[in-house]
Amino acid sequence: MSIRLIDTETLQLRLFTASLAPAYAILSHTWVENEEVSFQEFTQIGETPDHKASRKSGHEKIVATCREAKANGIAYAWIDTCCIDKTSSAELGEAINSMFGWYRDAEVCYAFLSDWPAAGDNGESTDDALKDCRWFTRGWCLQELIAPKVLRFYDEKWNFRGHRSDFRGAISRITRVDADVLGDCTLLESKPVARRMSWASRRTTTRVEDIAYCLIGIFDVNMPMLYGEGDRAFLRLQEEIIRRSNDISIFCHAPLRPESTTRLKGEETMPRDLSDLDFCDMLAKSPEAFSESNSISRIRGTLLDGREFSMTNRGIRFGRRRFFEVPEINCLGMKLDYAASPNCENPEIFNVFLRKVGPNLFSRVLPMAAKYRHTRVELDDARRTMLVEKDACVISRVTPSIQRQIKESVIRRVDVYLQILQNHEEHLKLQVMEGFPSDRWDSLNRKFLIPKDASYRTSLRLRITLGQDHTDVYLICGIPSTGERDGRKQPWTTFSTSDCRQLWYSGDWGDKDESEMAQATAQYLTSNMKVLLKARICQEPRNLWGSVPFTCIIEAYLAL
Repeated sequence: MSIRLIDTETLQLRLFTASLAPAYAILSHTWVENEEVSFQEFTQIGETPDHKASRKSGHEKIVATCREAKANGIAYAWIDTCCIDKTSSAELGEAINSMFGWYRDAEVCYAFLSDWPAAGDNGESTDDALKDCRWFTRGWCLQELIAPKVLRFYDEKWNFRGHRSDFRGAISRITRVDADVLGDCTLLESKPVARRMSWASRRTTTRVEDIAYCLIGIFDVNMPMLYGEGDRAFLRLQEEIIRRSNDISIFCHAPLRPESTTRLKGEETMPRDLSDLDFCDMLAKSPEAFSESNSISRIRGTLLDGREFSMTNRGIRFGRRRFFEVPEINCLGMKLDYAASPNCENPEIFNVFLRKVGPNLFSRVLPMAAKYRHTRVELDDARRTMLVEKDACVISRVTPSIQRQIKESVIRRVDVYLQILQNHEEHLKLQVMEGFPSDRWDSLNRKFLIPKDASYRTSLRLRITLGQDHTDVYLICGIPSTGERDGRKQPWTTFSTSDCRQLWYSGDWGDKDESEMAQATAQYLTSNMKVLLKARICQEPRNLWGSVPFTCIIEAYLAL
């Protein structure tokens, strides 16, 4: 890897192997459109001193930088405008991936704030003058603020105004970057990913992709530059971060409703599982989503205690995870082990709200209820049902196509309803303990998500409790394929005292006519408690948005 440096004596470019480069100064500044001097123009100025590019304000910055470096006894300088041949995509990509290191390794960095009035010109305090400077709002300037060992500030007339250490408190308040990081960039990795993202949440870049590329060094990752990819660049950045870090705070952002889920008038007639919540991306669309994560800290332990998760072609795999039920919004919750202001009496815990949409597959949701709009909701675990998913995977990005597929995933389902009859509610309880296959059982909403076209069999482990006694019984349900519903095959159900967890399958029905031995209605009388169970299954009418649900109603009676 090579680096071009300007000889501060001759103003000529020289090429060095980066690892063998001499001491150099480096410039941090904000670009002015049509005023910066490119690599080609700077080369031409070296050959023809009165070249028209020498009259640009950007050339004055080059000369001033070299003058300061020379005065500080530094023989070389690096400036991003003229030391990179931006016509070479390979060189540009290599430079962007190396830039944090170049700023870190420089002897000194000169921050030229072109809109900071010269001392005494306007009577403003230093803090007020600094916060109005454009330099603190630009994406690329974030790493240029943090990385250098020594950072010197200059005003519009190139007057030296002080070191970063002189303004550390003011800069921390303006940028929300932790003060200790401003003193030592090696502390970067100790800060949660979400907090580092929040530092960029108020910054902008000219090109959409650069809001991701300018953060490469902040997260110590590498990625190719693909100008033209738009906001996909920020998604790639997050994927790269996930590949090298198990910091789950990357999901501690406030998700936005996807454009494809904008609500229409009359949409409230849709079923509750779609009308009360919107599906949204697990990953953030931009750093702006992390704007409220600047005080985030880990609740307990360190990253060494954190569980692994990874990107897959199905989504983000979390493996075995504990979820808690949030019936108020018809969702499951996943704690992220991070809180805003964790040292206060009632810290706001970050959570992700999810909905099961397929076999071990979940989608992040944006609840309509205002209380749950933000991920920071304090929930009392002791009062909530906890579930364990063996191999949970969450969709990373909800595109319009994925949105349609999620809706289709609930077109074929079995809704399970439990009823206690004859006013025995106080003595008799009926519970669903498990549903099989477990990867298609949505325990919170008591639904089986079944394949769209195939025949399918499911089973439930039911627990009947009467006083201090209880017993388990299995209910098996068979669902015909779409084509079979138009013929003689109908949904059926039957009870069994045997362990029926494996008595489900997807595929052909075979030669046996199951409907002859199991009808749409079944009943079972327990031998020890004299409790009668009745189950019936039927297909509901197709609704307006195409759902074809099956309803299974299970009733419990005391046999007289």
